[in-house]
Amino acid sequence: MYRILFICTGNICRTPMAESLLRAKVLQEGLEALISVDSAGTWANEGLPPTELSVTVIQEAGLEPPVHRSKHVDSHLMQRADLVLCMGEHHKRDLQAIFPQHQDKIFTLREFNRHHPTSRASIEDPFGRNIDQYRKVFQIIRDEVERIWPEIKRRARAKAALSDQ
Repeated sequence: MYRILFICTGNICRTPMAESLLRAKVLQEGLEALISVDSAGTWANEGLPPTELSVTVIQEAGLEPPVHRSKHVDSHLMQRADLVLCMGEHHKRDLQAIFPQHQDKIFTLREFNRHHPTSRASIEDPFGRNIDQYRKVFQIIRDEVERIWPEIKRRARAKAALSDQ
């Protein structure tokens, strides 16, 4: 199983969007046995649902919001993850400082699988903003998930092939 962990601050806005988008790709291609998607926050209050506006934009896209309660990133989640995709540069820096043994699997969503650095590695937090800002953030995350999807599948299949040997 190839495990992807999305990270943001509160685990109630951006990461539920990313989780819904990637999970839909996994289900669409019947790869549930190969790819697992989870999320957490660097400053998450445990047990909160996604924000109402996050749920709205997820549903507007015809997707199911994750059955989700916010959680704080911990050593267990980091250990299990094969790939950690952060919404912001500061999340990446924090995780690399707290979990230096996992530095090689921590990226921002925007920088992962790019041959050239991006000038905007962070995806803005829409918390407290209006629905238009949530839609803008959702579209950015959707574009990034589409961009990385072939690489996610490649890595998941490679890991599965290794475990079959």
